[in-house]
Amino acid sequence: MTIFGRTTVPTINGPLAVLHLRIGAASLTNYRLDSPGGVIRLATRLDLSNIDLYTTTFTARIAVPGTSLGLLPLTLTPALLPVSLPTGVPVPLLSATDLTYDQPLIVGGPIRLTGWRIDITSPAPSP
Repeated sequence: MTIFGRTTVPTINGPLAVLHLRIGAASLTNYRLDSPGGVIRLATRLDLSNIDLYTTTFTARIAVPGTSLGLLPLTLTPALLPVSLPTGVPVPLLSATDLTYDQPLIVGGPIRLTGWRIDITSPAPSP
């Protein structure tokens, strides 16, 4: 992963401050997409490569090298980084658990789903 700093993306409500991260390659399991209308859960392995992720919050628990134990919490937000970095700051190869991020914009690909099943649920109606 490479961190390029803070930027803005246009939205229907005006510019949104986001982090610009480039992900060379990642494999995600138990991927879940939450939206105001419900939850879409992909029971799949999601493999990403050459992705530019623009996100308002990026949170993970970094695993101790050689284990799958996510012990070191990491949270990145646009407020924590300068407007732009002169060059991208590479982050060493990491393994993480409990990865969450807002997803206003993803550019790039390919994105590959392996052995997928989709479950869609709606929130309970308001009384």
